[in-house]
Amino acid sequence: MIKRKSVLKNKYLSIPKEMKASVWYTVCSIVQKSIGLLTVPIFTRLLTTEDYGLTNVYNTWLSMIAIFATLNLQYGSFNTAMVKFEEDRERYISSIQSLVTLITVVVFAILLLFCDQVSQATGLPTVLIAIMGIEILAQFAFGLWVGKKRFDFEYKGIVAITLLVSALIPILGIAMVLSVETGRGEMRILSMVLVQFVFYSVLYFYNAKRGKCFFDRKFWKYALGMNLVLLPYYLAQMAFNSSDLLMINQICGMADAGLYGVAYSFAVVLTFVISAISNSFIPWKYRKIKEGDLEPVPNTTNALALLVACMMSMLILIGPEIMIILAAPQYFEARWIIPPVAASMFFLFLTQVFVDIEFLFEARFMLVLGSLVAAITNIVLNAIFLPQFGYIAAGYTTLASYILFWLCNWLSCRQTLKRTGLTIRDICDMKTLTILAVVMIGAMFACVLLYQAAIARYIVVLIGCVCAIIFRKKIIGVVKGFRG
Repeated sequence: MIKRKSVLKNKYLSIPKEMKASVWYTVCSIVQKSIGLLTVPIFTRLLTTEDYGLTNVYNTWLSMIAIFATLNLQYGSFNTAMVKFEEDRERYISSIQSLVTLITVVVFAILLLFCDQVSQATGLPTVLIAIMGIEILAQFAFGLWVGKKRFDFEYKGIVAITLLVSALIPILGIAMVLSVETGRGEMRILSMVLVQFVFYSVLYFYNAKRGKCFFDRKFWKYALGMNLVLLPYYLAQMAFNSSDLLMINQICGMADAGLYGVAYSFAVVLTFVISAISNSFIPWKYRKIKEGDLEPVPNTTNALALLVACMMSMLILIGPEIMIILAAPQYFEARWIIPPVAASMFFLFLTQVFVDIEFLFEARFMLVLGSLVAAITNIVLNAIFLPQFGYIAAGYTTLASYILFWLCNWLSCRQTLKRTGLTIRDICDMKTLTILAVVMIGAMFACVLLYQAAIARYIVVLIGCVCAIIFRKKIIGVVKGFRG
């Protein structure tokens, strides 16, 4: 037994640093998201739908305001800056941290100056708006620290802090929520901010001390020049992802926002699955394009699209059971949101097929344009249908917007490929993908009809599981094909 452990340890030590980092980042991400998902049943039973809605609305406004306060400088230009300023990485980090601190102070000074109007528009009390600024700065400092660690393939510190914070947030959250009878939504938010402030503020001062650079014109000019161009894209994506919840809060009320938020939290898991498949597929596809070996790309794309469609259909079928596990009885009606959300994730995967190509050939303008068209469409559809049909309509307006987003990126990808001498057929079989898209929508509505017939749903799920077992070798073969 000891010898076996020694062999395993030696094998682990022989793994390249880059691969170790990749594995631990993945494990860390899985554990982090699992903790978040596992705590949903606890908080839906401790919080009313209004309190849960408040936490969702707060997090949505946090994400949106953070774009203006940070310009997403921890993303976008960060990795290129780590290469461009290789000898001045700490100074660059310290400098843009100061830049974002200045912008954040200005943004929140304006928000607090008009606190009554802002509170009325957002549905958030002034105290939550104030602490939001603290959370944004803390998260930004953590993002910079993580960015450099990832760039250097250093993972131990990231894993330790991420898992510690992820565990402490729900523990403190439960304690603070149970300590009061009213205002539990505010306590839940305060617990999240408090844990992040305690840990991430240390990293804020660490970044500043290491770099010892408050202002450098070269760094500020580079960061602003790179990220301001992408700001419309970030805003469009945020509007696309967040307008549903904010409009539900304004039109239908905080309680409905809570119901929608619980069901949509299920989408986080779906997004993780889609991202895992896409992130493994993209390097293989890029390599095939670089080598000029495009023959296997369309068939692999079709096979993965079919796999994702089957996964989403199965998840729709067990949607009611997922809601029973995830949430308290008063949230059960939100199960009707799961089918369109799951179908939207399928179209997100189809969209990613084209977005990858646009990023590869730097077709940023068309990417921004497609995002804006889809985001505006989503907002308009919500304005029309939410007052008539309530928060359930938001799931279907999101689905319609994702379909439009897919088609916009298909057209953009066609134009992009023309400049390279390639065609859309080199990347995917659009006819097959279209058929799959139509079948997916039909399957979604069929699954919805089965929500009232539990036995029929269980039979279909059983048949699906049997088929997955029968064709498991083909499924594994497809995945191994592009990972090898």
